[in-house]
Amino acid sequence: MTGFTAVSAWLFFSPAGVAVTDCGCFGEAFTLSHGATLGKNAVLLALAVGCVLMARGASWPPSGLCGKWTALCCAAFSAAIPSYSALRLPPADFLPYNRGADLTTADGLALFDHRYEEVTDSLLRLSSERPLVAVVAREGLTAAGLSKLEHFRRQSARRQLRLCLWTLPGREAGSGLESYYADVVTLKSLVRADAGFLVVEDGMVRAKRNLSAFRPERFGRPVTVPSWWRRTLGFLTAMRVAWPRACC
Repeated sequence: MTGFTAVSAWLFFSPAGVAVTDCGCFGEAFTLSHGATLGKNAVLLALAVGCVLMARGASWPPSGLCGKWTALCCAAFSAAIPSYSALRLPPADFLPYNRGADLTTADGLALFDHRYEEVTDSLLRLSSERPLVAVVAREGLTAAGLSKLEHFRRQSARRQLRLCLWTLPGREAGSGLESYYADVVTLKSLVRADAGFLVVEDGMVRAKRNLSAFRPERFGRPVTVPSWWRRTLGFLTAMRVAWPRACC
């Protein structure tokens, strides 16, 4: 924390802070100014110093069960979200192509056909007629990945949806899918996995899956949400709406 605080102070008080606009501490969730970052680091540095002073007289491992369970819970929580995000997809995505995003108004999305002519608008307009399942892959699809798409292939043959592949040029070989091209940054932003797919309706992202963890037999089943979770989500949504109003 001493090192981080020194760097944030240097960025805040020197001209170098003009070139580096954000520390990146919170990813795409939100950005902090150098002054806010310096204040945050100063508070954390004070807490860290307090922890060091308190720990000097403590024994390790902790003698009481409370300390052991606290350490275990902290370790499990710290590992749970990254593990879930790596195996599936991040539960909350702050990039412009997250679930519920309108791709017709998203900045930076550009799709090209095999003649390298942009077809973004025309392709998204087709999603208003029937759902568009866009398989997003930065590498060639494996046999296991292609086998998971058989359900979508059958639905596409019955014209219940439209199935296509969004990838890099030259990576579509062997897929047998209608292919469109995008740059690697866009593909990474669309799906934070080597291969996945989006379900787009009326230009809006309705669902997103990691293909390696995708189970076709469970996709599309109705989900029963417990009443306590619905109440919790309602409370969080109300707080999210009320908080900016209270601050203003």
